[in-house]
Amino acid sequence: MRVDTQIATDEIVFYGITICITIILIISLYFVSLVNEKKELSLLHGRLYPANNPMPYNNPCKNLEKDDIVVFIGSKIAIAAKNFPLTVIPVKGYKGLIIEKNPMVLLHFP
Repeated sequence: MRVDTQIATDEIVFYGITICITIILIISLYFVSLVNEKKELSLLHGRLYPANNPMPYNNPCKNLEKDDIVVFIGSKIAIAAKNFPLTVIPVKGYKGLIIEKNPMVLLHFP
């Protein structure tokens, strides 16, 4: 009888430690993913340098002037702008993607 009780106690301890280690591992991985996500989101800024590529044949913007700045998003959406800052993608009233123009005629994402 004593041997059976000792085996049952050993199994409980073994499985208890295994479950605790698994929970600690899952929590650690969760916090590592949060830190990684925060780092990646902090890198979503920079400069957008103007190109001198020819205008695509299927350009949805008509009647463009020489000094207009055109931003292409994919192959179906284009935005022509003269006034800056320009909100390109609004998200629920928040300015999700803004393009500003500085004096050097470079565009950047704030």
